[in-house]
Amino acid sequence: MEFIANPFALLAITIIGEVFNSSMLKVSKGFIKLLSSIGVVIGMGLTFYCFFNLLK
Repeated sequence: MEFIANPFALLAITIIGEVFNSSMLKVSKGFIKLLSSIGVVIGMGLTFYCFFNLLK
């Protein structure tokens, strides 16, 4: 089953994800804090997933 979504929704999720990632990266202080680092990794995964689906 292929994921089909509104391109503007995917773009909005990507932009919000990047802002979230930037904030979590600052809070994690160089990946020293565990929960913030997990937030960065999950956020980057979601951001890249939405961005690559946007480019299809």
